[in-house]
Amino acid sequence: MFYLPEKLKKVDSYFLEAVTNFLTAHPYCILRELKKEFTSVQGFDQKLETLILAGLIKREDRRYSVVVPSFPTNFPFKSLMHDLVDPLWENLPEGISFSNVYNGTKLPKRQYSLQVSPELREKMNPYLWDKKEFFGKYQLTEWQNQVSQTTVTNYFKGKRDTKKLYDLEKLLGDVDVHYYLEQSLPKLFRAQKHPLKESRRDIFTESLVTFGLLTEELTPQVNFEKENTQEEIFGALKGDFLKILTQLPYQENPAIYEHLTFLTQGYFLTSLVEQGYFNIENADEKNAYHFQSVKKI
Repeated sequence: MFYLPEKLKKVDSYFLEAVTNFLTAHPYCILRELKKEFTSVQGFDQKLETLILAGLIKREDRRYSVVVPSFPTNFPFKSLMHDLVDPLWENLPEGISFSNVYNGTKLPKRQYSLQVSPELREKMNPYLWDKKEFFGKYQLTEWQNQVSQTTVTNYFKGKRDTKKLYDLEKLLGDVDVHYYLEQSLPKLFRAQKHPLKESRRDIFTESLVTFGLLTEELTPQVNFEKENTQEEIFGALKGDFLKILTQLPYQENPAIYEHLTFLTQGYFLTSLVEQGYFNIENADEKNAYHFQSVKKI
């Protein structure tokens, strides 16, 4: 499986994985051998050329090989993370919000491609976090780790891999995300002081409950506070985090080192969540966590 930078998100990941697996088992094969293996793939030549131009597959002397580095299978990343992130607790201000911790450990977007075995990726998913923002009359921000879970982000990305998301598809269908937010988010603001009162829940209220933005009692379960990004709030945390990154191994391999920086950030965030540091916590299952905040634009 692959972690790819944003600029390569449109690459056919299934084709990339299939070609990579074949070339790993049959290194430096020629084009005729590749075509024989992938006779059923339409547009094979064009797809292969796309991978070459993206720097994922190498063609040299009419032979093909894999360029993307692999994360070491037996590398004890969890024990390394544990040893490194403990010092971050020392300067962490009391009552700091999740958004400020995330900003204090913010990293540049991924620049390098990396292969990770499916087994190892499953172990890493709880420690890799994503942030997604939806804009309209209201702004919804979601942070979530990469374990399957029921979130607005996953629903509108088409990643409907939980039972709740599957049920939501029957309820909401292919509703436009901006229309959905305009209809649903005002309900959260109306419920700030008193539980939402509705004689009969409509599909938007039901979905807010399912997404965890409203409780069953129709009270908000979301952060309404404006994101405070003042440097003094998380300056110490930011400095300590950057120092830790300098202690990571594999700095001679940019793809592996970059991935370790994301794991360091994510391990710290997940550790704080699991120890109950933040007030708002949502989980579909073990190790699945997400946070949300909303504000009027």
